[in-house]
Amino acid sequence: MTLAAVDRLVHHATIFEMNVESYRRRTAQARRTGAGRPAAYTTPKVLETIPDNQDENEVLASDN
Repeated sequence: MTLAAVDRLVHHATIFEMNVESYRRRTAQARRTGAGRPAAYTTPKVLETIPDNQDENEVLASDN
């Protein structure tokens, strides 16, 4: 029944296909990728570089 109603509406209609970006999609993406809420806490990230001539096991053994 719904298909018949839609068919009657668009039977004599002219349908334009527009290849433009959707306004609603653009605003939704902007909202999603926005600044957002600040973090409640931060975790420090410690990076230790290992020289090329030194093995990882040697570094771990020297930490003990």
